Amino acid sequence: MAGRDINIRVEANSQVNVAAAGSFVFVRAAGGPLDFETESGKLVTMISGDKLTEVAPGFDGFTVFNNTGTAILANLVVGYGDFDVSVTVGTISLTKSTTSAMPPDVTMVPGGGVLIALARAARREIFLSNLDLVSSVRIYVGSIAGPGGVILRPDQTIILTTTQDVYGFQSAVGAPTPAVIAILELND
Repeated sequence: MAGRDINIRVEANSQVNVAAAGSFVFVRAAGGPLDFETESGKLVTMISGDKLTEVAPGFDGFTVFNNTGTAILANLVVGYGDFDVSVTVGTISLTKSTTSAMPPDVTMVPGGGVLIALARAARREIFLSNLDLVSSVRIYVGSIAGPGGVILRPDQTIILTTTQDVYGFQSAVGAPTPAVIAILELND
């Protein structure tokens, strides 16, 4: 591809003749819709991201029309061969699929269990961070009864995928201060 950038200003309700030879015109950017007419009589309305292609031998020039009530600036690429840009031009809509909630930190009770987060049907994941630098906390899902659970060591973070209640238990042995658990929930 051999092409060159051309910047033009087309006043309101007027036209500009562009003396640039090629087989394509690509509108890299334009402040509004413009009509392009090649020497072969092809007339096309184009906006940013649009491309006009002529078969061989191409054209020696073209005319750009602005049928709006305001002047339009445009950046064009004109050349022989082909031109493709690998960026999205236009409007993109994004839908956020999750929301996050940051409940207050939970302070553990050495030698006891604490409900860290209530069951929530909308919760997809819960992040738990042990902010304590000394004591580990055992994390339980669903109930705090019996042995098991996951050990959350000092300054460690875990991610649980659950909609059930989440509990924490801090042993009284070797726990000089209550541990504090930071929480972040991702919801549908």
